[in-house]
Amino acid sequence: RLRQGERAEGGDGAYADGGGDRGGRRQRRQRLIGCDSDEFLNESGYESGMMEADAYSSFISVDMELSTPLFSIGLINGTQYADLEDALVATSTASDEGGRNGGGDGGGEAGGGTQGAERSGGGSVAVSASARRFRHSLEVLKRGVLWWEGEGGVSLLLHCGNVLAAENAAAQSQWVALARYHEEASRSRCKQWHTTAGAHDLDCLGSAQLSALTPARGDSARFYAFTPAVGWRVLVLDSFDVSLLAHPPGSEEHSATLAMLKRENPNSLDAADTLAGLSGVARRWGPRGGGIGGAQLSWLGEQLEAASKSGERAIIFCHLCCLPDACAPEALLFNYEEVAAALEAHPGVVACWISGADAAGSYARDSHGVHHINPPAAVHCEVNEDAFGMLQGFDGRLKLQMMGRPPLRRPQGWPENLSLPQGNALVASPFLDGDHWSSLFVRMWLAIFHTLMNPVLRLLSSDSANEEFAPIATDAPQSSASASASPGAGANAAHDASAADDVAEDSIAPEEQA
Repeated sequence: RLRQGERAEGGDGAYADGGGDRGGRRQRRQRLIGCDSDEFLNESGYESGMMEADAYSSFISVDMELSTPLFSIGLINGTQYADLEDALVATSTASDEGGRNGGGDGGGEAGGGTQGAERSGGGSVAVSASARRFRHSLEVLKRGVLWWEGEGGVSLLLHCGNVLAAENAAAQSQWVALARYHEEASRSRCKQWHTTAGAHDLDCLGSAQLSALTPARGDSARFYAFTPAVGWRVLVLDSFDVSLLAHPPGSEEHSATLAMLKRENPNSLDAADTLAGLSGVARRWGPRGGGIGGAQLSWLGEQLEAASKSGERAIIFCHLCCLPDACAPEALLFNYEEVAAALEAHPGVVACWISGADAAGSYARDSHGVHHINPPAAVHCEVNEDAFGMLQGFDGRLKLQMMGRPPLRRPQGWPENLSLPQGNALVASPFLDGDHWSSLFVRMWLAIFHTLMNPVLRLLSSDSANEEFAPIATDAPQSSASASASPGAGANAAHDASAADDVAEDSIAPEEQA
């Protein structure tokens, strides 16, 4: 390889006998290898140096091949950009929510933050304050673009929803705000952006113009699939297929959703708190929630079936979540149970579900090994705080890198190495992060067994060694000639045998003591 480089720089006569300048060849070799050491490139050891360089470069190339990801996905969520001053949002949540802000995807979004939490009058309601820094969110995006480039670039970029703040719609400034967002997003060398629209985006653009969030796609399909690498399939879902926000009043879809909400939620949709009296997963039945429609659910099943037959893994992008343990209740799909059943019907296919409705950020792993990731919203970052990351795919695993805000309710932070689900094998706990207690238990008992049996095995091995190397007795009489030729031979032989016995006893003594 180096000789070809020299030939390109120094001409065809670089290695001809007596041709060319030896010093010039020496400088070119040093420049190609990147080393000025005379010991490495001396005249006598040049060939050995070349062999070392080739071996080292081969080692590096193999290592790079093993560590090179199949794909890299840049992640960011909840920029909610608007050219407005920071807004302090105060919300109240029940004490059993662990201090998480409620309010759903629409008054902000689920889980805006936990700063400034305090109790009033010793009651069961916690009041929390969370700032929405509309302008600062683009600074977070800027730093995210620089970080992605510094990490070697990405294959594609995912915005998990709520690109714009709903306040833009009231000020009729959504298009100016969107242009400002695209100005920063376009600074990335990767132009393949995907966005799972949130409630704020529907407030600003309506369902008919959501394609303006990702104009480079050139497609207005609300749910679709693509292949980021061989053996992988990405499914992008429409969280608001069944919703009030995505359909105009008076339409069949709007009327059907309205009737469903009235059955599930006793509160008036015009009330100040539309979720009053609701707890747990029932809080998903808000007017700003959404679900997966029948046609899209059938399409999801077909895609998972096709991926299963072709041996592919799937990653799902969806703004709302389908696992109660992975998000605030307000961030769940209306029909999350049906969607989860579709995933369970194809075990081992879905590796990861990425959502964005829970602004506090969250991570969980379900009983089938599927990783549920919800990056925190950039709009809630403190000044100079970050909230972005990258998901990389390798053979047999995923790697997650998140910068800045940690996930709520997970003090150990974000996991890094994500093992892939294994067919029908169930995971004992949704929070194992790839460590299987069964394998740890077996390894522990094997270590104990080895410790207990090691002295016995050593004794057995020492006994067999003594038998193998023991002196062989012979009954053959010594010839008189040899005896007369060496009068002291008998005494010397007896002394040697005694010494050998002493050595053998000394070598056996430690094992016998053990």
